[in-house]
Amino acid sequence: DEEGGGDEAFLPSTALVAGGSEVGKYCVISCQESEVAVQLDGEYILTVRLVDADDVRVEKDPDDDLGDGRGGGCCAGSQGRERLQALAKTLLLHAQFLYLDHAVAGRPGRAGEVPSGPGTLPTPPHILQQCVALGQKILFETKIRKVLAAIYKWMKNNPSLDQNLFDVVWLPAISFFDCHSHFTLQVGPDVCFDGHVVACQIDITYVGFDGNYRKVTFNSHEEFDLHLRMVIADNFLSK
Repeated sequence: DEEGGGDEAFLPSTALVAGGSEVGKYCVISCQESEVAVQLDGEYILTVRLVDADDVRVEKDPDDDLGDGRGGGCCAGSQGRERLQALAKTLLLHAQFLYLDHAVAGRPGRAGEVPSGPGTLPTPPHILQQCVALGQKILFETKIRKVLAAIYKWMKNNPSLDQNLFDVVWLPAISFFDCHSHFTLQVGPDVCFDGHVVACQIDITYVGFDGNYRKVTFNSHEEFDLHLRMVIADNFLSK
């Protein structure tokens, strides 16, 4: 900001807030007293606000209106009101579990406890980072599933592609709060894609139709959609 700018002129850097945790860095939109807003993806922002646990009177923010309750509200975006409410509850529950695990692990006398003393800092739980990663993964996985469904419909509506195998299998997650997702995609008789979704990124590994091994990383579902359609078209429609 220029000299004499607004109240948010001294925001902590992204790297500082992220803390170098395993879930990576994220973008801080604003940071005020008792409230921080971070970017989940290109469409949604997660705002975390600290409130007094003894004060049960939580005022409703007029900007929190998510539409008409049928998933078509102007403020709900592509996910819809019900999905966003479920996402918010999931992230809140995840934060509670992370806090409890951190509090229990820090009790004296527990096996494997990290020694504490002068000059020894406790390991931070990285609650915000892990909640952001989980929220990103849930949103991104939903978009990837829609891409796969759209490509399946595209192939079925194309006479040159509708006879080819298109089979998607999502592997069961280790935990509901896991920020990773895995799936396999079989296209035709010879090619199988291995997909790994973590936060808002997807890694695709496969042996191409030409027999060469490939690994491609995408940071948006549009890129993944375009790449998959190009691979299918180049190897089925061009023959």
